[in-house]
Amino acid sequence: MKTLDQRRAAHAWTIIDSIRDAANRKDVTRAAKKLPLQIMTAGLGHALAFVKAKGKAPRLIEGMSEWALAERNKPDGNRTQPAKNDAPKMAPAAPSKTLTLSGQSKAPPSVPLGRYPDASPLKSNTSHDIFRSTIIEGNSDTLRCHTAEVLAWLMWFNRFAEAEFPKDVEEGGD
Repeated sequence: MKTLDQRRAAHAWTIIDSIRDAANRKDVTRAAKKLPLQIMTAGLGHALAFVKAKGKAPRLIEGMSEWALAERNKPDGNRTQPAKNDAPKMAPAAPSKTLTLSGQSKAPPSVPLGRYPDASPLKSNTSHDIFRSTIIEGNSDTLRCHTAEVLAWLMWFNRFAEAEFPKDVEEGGD
């Protein structure tokens, strides 16, 4: 049985292999090199949103998302599972009635925190969309687990990128 680190390395290698002939390989390797610092500075959600908004490294985002989701759902018990109370919490109890400008009373609406009544559900089920939902709606333990896993996976990805594409990584800068 492979260790967790060996599985990380194998998965990172498959992503490196998949971008070997990609036209945007330099963009992917540059984004991957900068990503750990961005995650440590701004947080996992912000860093992934930034890379996604740039649109230059979709395979990197998908690879990280695939890995983090696969490890989270491992049934072998070696991974930290998110707490069972990952469901959104309700807003704190408000007064049972509020007065309107006309003087009539009405019950206040109860809206789950983090969700908006008019928000549309995800239209896509890509691993990045599912991962994004997990980050946004999960608790702090889930976010910590995913952050640590993505950083460990990126360490392998960046090592392989430096070994396979040294000129892409050395040229740097945006």
